[in-house]
Amino acid sequence: MTERFGITYDYRCPFARLVHDHVVVALRDGADWDVTFLPFCLGQAHVEEGQTDIWDRPDDDSGLLALQVAISLRDKQPGAFLGFHLDLFEHRHNG
Repeated sequence: MTERFGITYDYRCPFARLVHDHVVVALRDGADWDVTFLPFCLGQAHVEEGQTDIWDRPDDDSGLLALQVAISLRDKQPGAFLGFHLDLFEHRHNG
């Protein structure tokens, strides 16, 4: 039976990188998982109550564009997503 779950990510998070590496390797090795990759914006998570949302000031967040590109690729070219996803984590943390 297929296991379905979602997993969040922000390319700036080293813990997300570790988890996503394991998930992608397992998927490529044939894990019977239906995974939904869900972007999580660290910048928005750190906006204080009453401050302007990061969505309304995207130049203030260094990770927002990467998340937007990833969403587009995930939804429009799903076959290319996993490779891009790991490459972006690799670039951010080892680049």
